[in-house]
Amino acid sequence: MNSQKCISDADIGRLLEDDLALQEKQAFEQHIEVCPQCKTRWQQASAGAGHLDALFAKAAGAYEKQSDDMWSEYAASQMLSLLAMVPDQVNELVELLNIKTVKSERSATIIDLLIFKPVESQAKRLAAATGEGFSVQTFKQDEPPFEFELAQFGEQLRITARSAQEDSPYENCLARLKLLEQDNCRWSQIILIEKGEGKCVLEPQVTRGLRPKEKHLALKLEPIVTSEQLAAAGSQAYRPILSKLLKHEDPKIRCAAVKVAARIYGLEVNSLIEPLANDENQMVRQAVEEVLNQFPGSQG
Repeated sequence: MNSQKCISDADIGRLLEDDLALQEKQAFEQHIEVCPQCKTRWQQASAGAGHLDALFAKAAGAYEKQSDDMWSEYAASQMLSLLAMVPDQVNELVELLNIKTVKSERSATIIDLLIFKPVESQAKRLAAATGEGFSVQTFKQDEPPFEFELAQFGEQLRITARSAQEDSPYENCLARLKLLEQDNCRWSQIILIEKGEGKCVLEPQVTRGLRPKEKHLALKLEPIVTSEQLAAAGSQAYRPILSKLLKHEDPKIRCAAVKVAARIYGLEVNSLIEPLANDENQMVRQAVEEVLNQFPGSQG
């Protein structure tokens, strides 16, 4: 490699793969010190490659083969994680992508309320002594196929949902989990099903006052949107939602949105997150700074 000539894309690739001889590396370093154009190309290539290695390993092949707006289910999984934090945005995204909510046509799973029968004082003592739930039961839902594990400990109830079918379309999805009491929804929460499993905990204010001898409860899980559906829609369709979440009143949501935007859009992320460089929250400013440092000189 001639240090007087601009660096070829092939040589940049060889350096990223650590495939240059020592003399060639030295010539490379000397050249980028006197050539701003090659220095910028190298910074962008190395930052992008490092980001891909760290965050896009699962989807690197798809990223190289497909267009930017439909490149990876990995991008969709990042959106699922973010939307699980902001359930009020889920319906808007579903409407935006014209995805119909998946609804079960079968009746909800009826729970035998044995788990609620120990009185409150006994539950507290046992939970304090063991540090674990005092009762665990499992239930099944036929459509879509999920198994539930319910563990009550003290005044809390933990629900774990697991996919009951291999290669399930709901292996990675957002789902609405409902606790019904005489067909009335007593409690509802958006949960993230990741690798076929999702968990949530019902606090005492939800479980208190249940009357197991008088009423039946029903547990129902309705998938809302899957990672496959999001991937098919393409990452460009996420921009309107991400733009709103980057302005969310909760700094934790803004911070998460910055990181998800970076993972999805890579070198194109600057135009989305630069307005947050002066955010009032230090955590958000730091997240923006870290992302911008990963992609020096990138263009929105």
